[in-house]
Amino acid sequence: MIQKRDSTALQPAAPIIDVLLGDSDGQPPTHPAVAQLDTGADRTVIPLDVVRWLGLQQVRTGQAVVAGGGVIVFSIYEIAITIPGVMDFVLEVAAGDEPHILLGRDVLNALHTHLDGPGRMLTISAHPPAGPPPSTGTP
Repeated sequence: MIQKRDSTALQPAAPIIDVLLGDSDGQPPTHPAVAQLDTGADRTVIPLDVVRWLGLQQVRTGQAVVAGGGVIVFSIYEIAITIPGVMDFVLEVAAGDEPHILLGRDVLNALHTHLDGPGRMLTISAHPPAGPPPSTGTP
């Protein structure tokens, strides 16, 4: 389990976590990076700089419908991502012009996450914590 304060470097403040990246060759990921949680993204997206940095090879292309009905084509890569102390993943991700990694629901759906907005605290674990859920302060 990890607990981390929201990053105030992003405005508005947003939940970010430290991750380790690597190619999907079976070796443990060792390249440190920062990732923002994005519950609105179906798939994890990595910056093109990360693709070049790790020397990833394109697996295939994908398509997505964007606002206004347009269709974009994007490259898909296989990558290993470790959230230290929580879980390891090998998954297909999209690559784009994002400034940082966006962890989508392809990763988040495997985790138990609790975002305390007013407290600006994120808790992530592979399994729900024991005991009752945190109080929301409302009846």
